[in-house]
Amino acid sequence: MKTTIAIDPGASGGIAVATSDGVQTFNMPREHADIIALLREHKTADAVAWIEEVPKFCGKALPASSIFVMAQNHGVIIGAVLALGYELRRVRPQEWQAIIGSSKKAHGSGWKRFLKARAQEIFPALDVTLATADALLILDHARRVK
Repeated sequence: MKTTIAIDPGASGGIAVATSDGVQTFNMPREHADIIALLREHKTADAVAWIEEVPKFCGKALPASSIFVMAQNHGVIIGAVLALGYELRRVRPQEWQAIIGSSKKAHGSGWKRFLKARAQEIFPALDVTLATADALLILDHARRVK
């Protein structure tokens, strides 16, 4: 089994790592050096990294400071993934969310809780948090499109 890493690059995002031993989750490290160390630690010869694309604009729902941190993390992660020799896959939120079976509009402010509950259904043996739910759902998407 290929090592697959799924990444939600937000400041309160997370990383999910799937290997032949199972799935592990990590909250997004605050320091860029710690992000790189985590990616290095899980690199294997056949590793694939799936990273969520960041929004190209700042809307009412996301403060500019959150977009800035997400964009910084995204750049660091892309650079580290390429430097470490991962196969890189990028995924838009609309792509991985399409398989969820609902929409942000239907859940309003409860959307993140809905995503967490959905990730918990798919990965019942894990302790899913709001920080790791998106990464796990990106991982599920990666498994489905292989």
